[in-house]
Amino acid sequence: MRAYLALPNFFDWFHSDLFLYHASEITRLLNNVRWSIYRYLGPAYAAAFQFTNNIAGYTFNVPAELTDPLAKAMWWDLMNRVRAAPWQSEFAVSPSLQQR
Repeated sequence: MRAYLALPNFFDWFHSDLFLYHASEITRLLNNVRWSIYRYLGPAYAAAFQFTNNIAGYTFNVPAELTDPLAKAMWWDLMNRVRAAPWQSEFAVSPSLQQR
């Protein structure tokens, strides 16, 4: 009887908080995207990075195809972001949270 009385609460929770049910799986997928981008750009960063004697102590060799100043600035920003690994390590979630 008590289980039957709880059904309306369960219905409200499940239908209004469905995002909360899937939040950890969505977070895992987004984190995997970030790690994949980091790994993909790693070789480009390694090829472009150079130590120098300037104030920053480093420079990036910008690809010759990038001639627009905005594109060069965006390249620098991207390479600076690749310098550090994502702050959240890769993780798994319960298989029950990966289902419908």
